Amino acid sequence: YTGASDPIPIGKASYPRIAVAQEDLNSELGGKVFVLIDSEDGEYDDKQREVTAANRVIISWEGVKFHISGGYINAQAILHSNGIVDLCWGDADTQGNNIAAGAEDGRSIALPATGSPFDDSGTTSNGDWPTGQCRRFDIDGDYETI
Repeated sequence: YTGASDPIPIGKASYPRIAVAQEDLNSELGGKVFVLIDSEDGEYDDKQREVTAANRVIISWEGVKFHISGGYINAQAILHSNGIVDLCWGDADTQGNNIAAGAEDGRSIALPATGSPFDDSGTTSNGDWPTGQCRRFDIDGDYETI
């Protein structure tokens, strides 16, 4: 995070990340973050916070507020065990905040979300938000709108 309305474009970070809405969010100001571990044949060890053989992990941000400017987002990231990542966006009130979305390894692989409202680096402008849209990324570097 580099400041309000100034997210780091996908491919410019020096660390690995999966960003559904890389911006300064704070669920303590409102909203909730939920994590669902779909471990159909796996097990979850609550004491060690460890999952074995999970099919997917679903992280949902519901009504989570931007840290400084207010507004909120509804979004979801689904991490599949085969390396596929789905990013989906519900409604939001961005209050003019821009986001970066996509995945990167912090070295050479960068998979920005593209297509309206994202630019080629996976960032939005003018507070635009991808309501009702999803993007899919996989470990082979493929990307598609779903």
